[in-house]
Parts: sequence; C-alpha cells; structure tokens
Amino acid sequence: MDDPKPRSREGGPGMRILVVDDSRDTARMMRVLLGVQGHEVRLAFNGREAIAVAEEFRPEVILLDLTLPDMSGEELAERLRGAEGFEATAFVAVTGYSSDGLAPVFDGHFQKPVDHDALNGFLARWSSEVGKSRDDEGVPPSSPIIPHPRRP
Repeated sequence: MDDPKPRSREGGPGMRILVVDDSRDTARMMRVLLGVQGHEVRLAFNGREAIAVAEEFRPEVILLDLTLPDMSGEELAERLRGAEGFEATAFVAVTGYSSDGLAPVFDGHFQKPVDHDALNGFLARWSSEVGKSRDDEGVPPSSPIIPHPRRP
C-alpha cells in the first residue's frame, strides 16, 4: 500500500485530516472548508468507523467530536494515540463544551462553532513543526517537535 501524500496548495503542503463527528452536516461542512484549503479530508461518524478509517488513511490530524454514539472522543483519542503509527498525529477536540477538564490526550481544542481562521492557524503551525521534524524520506519521527500537553 502506498503512503498517502498530502496535496499542495500554492506551494504549501496540504495535510491528511480525519474529521470524526456524529453530525453528518457538521462533518461534511468541515470537509468542504478544509478541502478548499488544499487538505485531503476523510470523514467518520462514530468511533469504530474512525478507527478503521484512521488505520487505512493515516491522518496527520484528527478532529474529534467528544460525544460520539459508541465511545467518547477521549476514549477514541486514547486508543489511537496508543496504536503504532499515530505518534506524530495531532488529536484535536472539537466540541460544544469549554476546554475545562479536557483530557491531556488532546493537542488542541476548538469550541463549536469552529473559528476556521484559528483552526487554519493551528494546522499551519502543526504542519510546519512536524514538517521540520521529518527525516529525509518525509517520514515523521516517533514523536513530533510540538510537545503534547500530557508530556513534561
């Protein structure tokens, strides 16, 4: 299986992004908005589907709703974070709730409705930092430069 490559937009790298939300309208709108920015976006509407898509797609960023029908977004993030190949993946909570008490498994948090300028800024910073840390073959190292909140 070939490793999916991010698309480019005006010389800038697009990213592989998985949007996980049980609201199909919300997920599809995020796909449109992120796609316009040159990102390759896949959708999942529950935790089990997200795991299957993530294992095949290998996203660089996963945007997770916290309230899914079959598991919490936190549980999903913990499962994927512990799986091989997701060490350099950004896990971002996207929820209607504040970030108070947000699990340290997340690298970022956006409250709905998402401020797309802020999200684009986060994605640009993440892409830049992870891109700097890739080896000569473009493969991310086992841990990104950007420290995760759960790490000292």
